[in-house]
Amino acid sequence: MATDILTDTGTNEVEFLEFFIEDQSFAINVAKVRQIITFEPEKLTRLAGMRECVMGSLLWREKTIDLIDLPLALNHQTKTKSKRSIVLITNFNNFTSGFRVDGVDRIHRVSWELIQPMDGMLDKYSPRFTGTITLNDKNILLVDFEKIITELYRVENEAETDNLKKSGTLKDRRKNKKIVFAEDSALIRNNVTNYLREAGYTVTAHENGKTAFDYLHRLKNSISENQKITEAVNIIITDIEMPQMDGLTLCRRVKEDRDFAEIPVVVFSSLINEQMMNKCDEVGADDYISKPRSVELIKKVDTLLLS
Repeated sequence: MATDILTDTGTNEVEFLEFFIEDQSFAINVAKVRQIITFEPEKLTRLAGMRECVMGSLLWREKTIDLIDLPLALNHQTKTKSKRSIVLITNFNNFTSGFRVDGVDRIHRVSWELIQPMDGMLDKYSPRFTGTITLNDKNILLVDFEKIITELYRVENEAETDNLKKSGTLKDRRKNKKIVFAEDSALIRNNVTNYLREAGYTVTAHENGKTAFDYLHRLKNSISENQKITEAVNIIITDIEMPQMDGLTLCRRVKEDRDFAEIPVVVFSSLINEQMMNKCDEVGADDYISKPRSVELIKKVDTLLLS
């Protein structure tokens, strides 16, 4: 499967692949999918001591990757496994893995405006989804693949993170710096917000680009005439994939608005690769970094605000 992102930069559109488990439809951003293959059990090496949802190691393109049983990872109680399972080979967060599903349907190209965030009450009980969309009378759930990988594989250097957070001199310099943070995954939003706050920064977190952009406008209208918006907001950190308004669109709109244009924007996404870096540059992003590197994120923010 080709992984080029076909949508133009900053148009607030996304292409996602619809797949299914039993009769429920789910979706993944096409940009995260490297290939779709038929599951061949003979290529699977089952390993002892793995989490229940990790089926084992799969040989793919002469490299070994973990194969995750997505129904188990989603706590989706399937009655029977499909006789002909499909594997989605994915790459994000600089991590390649496979996800077993029952089948795939088609690729949809839609506006993020059509994708609704999960209802607050539902999200409490189903934290592995970031949004929902209704197409052709079907309710399609967007899976939070980043959360699944983050829970399975902890790659953060916690010791270095703690050192960055506890540095007294840096904390004093950070305390008057204000960050607007847009991220749709509740897990990542809460974790990163806590990292930044413990490091000394003041953070206002939003679940998508639209609420972040609306907040900027409300803030601009509330400050005094002799105050600049750049004094009320020192930096914006944004994910790319988000319902309502994606991060590239948020960045483009910020940079096109003369009141906001001087605010640095850092794109913090699992989709960062050479192609995506070019797209970030096109919309005027000041920097970008791949998730889930909170240590590197704090370092970049320090460089942009404290240097």
